[in-house]
Amino acid sequence: MNKIWLIIQREFNSRVRTKSFIISTLIVPLAFIAIIAASIVIAIYGSEKMTIAVKDDSGLFEDKFRGLDQGESLMFKYLDTPIDELREDVKNEKYSGVLYIPNINIDQPKGIKYYSNNQLGPQTEGVISTALTDVIKTNVLKREGYNSDLLQKLDEKITFESIIKEKEKGTMSEVSSGLGYAMGFVMYMFIFIYGAMVMKGVAEEKNTRIVEVMLSSIRPIQLMAGKVLGIGLVAMLQSMLWFATIIAVQFLIGIFFAKEIQHMADLQSQGMAASNETAILDAIETFKSLDLSRITVSFFFYFIFGFLFYGSQFAAVGAAITDDTDANSYTLPIAMPIIIALIIMNVAVQQPNASLAIWSSMIPWFSPIVMLARIPFDISITEQIISMLILILSSVAMLWLAGKIYRVGILIQGQKVSLKDIGKWIFLKQ
Repeated sequence: MNKIWLIIQREFNSRVRTKSFIISTLIVPLAFIAIIAASIVIAIYGSEKMTIAVKDDSGLFEDKFRGLDQGESLMFKYLDTPIDELREDVKNEKYSGVLYIPNINIDQPKGIKYYSNNQLGPQTEGVISTALTDVIKTNVLKREGYNSDLLQKLDEKITFESIIKEKEKGTMSEVSSGLGYAMGFVMYMFIFIYGAMVMKGVAEEKNTRIVEVMLSSIRPIQLMAGKVLGIGLVAMLQSMLWFATIIAVQFLIGIFFAKEIQHMADLQSQGMAASNETAILDAIETFKSLDLSRITVSFFFYFIFGFLFYGSQFAAVGAAITDDTDANSYTLPIAMPIIIALIIMNVAVQQPNASLAIWSSMIPWFSPIVMLARIPFDISITEQIISMLILILSSVAMLWLAGKIYRVGILIQGQKVSLKDIGKWIFLKQ
């Protein structure tokens, strides 16, 4: 065990001290912070403040436009100034625009014009168009003897509150999907990046014959285990630093953007929040309702054993190849299940309890990615425990199997190795 620990230390220290590790560890969290901060700042300050003058000769829209202000980002001023003067005010940029409503016929509401120096954005145009449509519809319904207030209530969007296992949950499944997809994709990237690092490290030591010196004092299986575990610890350290950054970002957002978040909450409570502001607030609330402790523990478990499962396979390939050109053909059988798991993950985040998602969560070639994508949906703990036990046993078995290939392959030099040869190595007696 002492010898394995020395190999782990060597692999860990040699990689953690490199510039590439330090840079990537810093850049990813900084990019994450920048994206979160930019989302909040853009939601609050991204849109220019607009003041639209409303000239209504019909007298139908006064009440409607007086209540359409969206904080300071969009304000309506109901004026009785002649339209020619208002158009001059727009040219002089006193107002962002002027909405002119002539004395229209509600059966044929034509002639409404918007004067401005700039084209309206789709969101503002939608606010005005919806307001005009609502007023015309209300007046037509009143004339025909319908209860317009009742019909307006029927048009309102119905929201619902999810109760999962007797616990209140947010209604934004997009947050769970996004988090599940992010964790699955991170796992996918780590397996490929650090798995390739294991394979490359083994191949380099083999080709430079350093391994022959090392094997004089350590068994091949110990060398392989130490290399896989050492590089796995590097990957785990990096992921822990990233997770710590995410938690710190969540804390710092609450401190530095407290006023902005409260501002969005006030607008939402008054029904004046823009759609992007409402989405951010809903996402924050839904994120808080997730079982973050279970998600974090699960991530590190599947990370550790998923990497053991796949890392040992990459180590075996690195030991078997004698030419870099052979690497692609030998890594294809390892890469294909990972790619298939990523495809299944796309189904799992949409239907986390579908049969395909459940069974794939039990198969060790898929579970490190697929199960991670399903956990934010608060799936059955029994399912997860079974999946974890299968992955533990499979990782140990794969480590042993890869060790048999590594034991022979690491000493093969100058000879093309076929899949048939690798098959024979597995059944060789030690």
